[in-house]
Amino acid sequence: MADIGVISEILYTTQKKCSIYINEQFAFALYKGELSRYNLKEGSLLSEEVYREIAVLLLKRAKSRSLHLLNARPYTQKQLSDKLQTNGYPKEVIEQTMEYVKSFGYINDNAYVEQYISNHSAKKSMREMKEKLLQKGIKRDVLETYMETFAEEQDDTYAIKALLKKKRYSPVDATVEETRRIYAYLARKGFRYDDIHKVLQVSDWNT
Repeated sequence: MADIGVISEILYTTQKKCSIYINEQFAFALYKGELSRYNLKEGSLLSEEVYREIAVLLLKRAKSRSLHLLNARPYTQKQLSDKLQTNGYPKEVIEQTMEYVKSFGYINDNAYVEQYISNHSAKKSMREMKEKLLQKGIKRDVLETYMETFAEEQDDTYAIKALLKKKRYSPVDATVEETRRIYAYLARKGFRYDDIHKVLQVSDWNT
């Protein structure tokens, strides 16, 4: 079998864990005791056979790590991929792990969007939720479909009222400056001016 490349550096990131660099590029992370198991040393060649053995170990470890993370809270595919990359798993291992968790329904970006909207629509504008979900790695075309449906069903004025109550703001007692700050705050949260104005101008907005 052909060689993968030269182990150019073994960098200890903790007392027990180290990063392995092949041909000057980061390849994967292993525990200290595993270096001797696979006879990994700086300057030595890494064979394809040994690399495959390591990949099997890392895949098993990545699956276990993913299930542990998902048991604590939901993740989008991008969030979990980024987490595994930070933990030192190579690209091909991450891709196989994603296929594994998706096959069992442990990760479902569509379900994540639905749950996020359900949990946050009472206090976030559509624009703010969209920006947050994009940051979490939800694809724009998937998000647009859900947002269109949500826009038809949701009235942002409810979320505005909830935020005003949380801030103990009353349009009856507020000064001009306080009202100006509230407008600016709600605008930064992504609410439309018309919706803000409608809430602040209604005398029974507390209902």
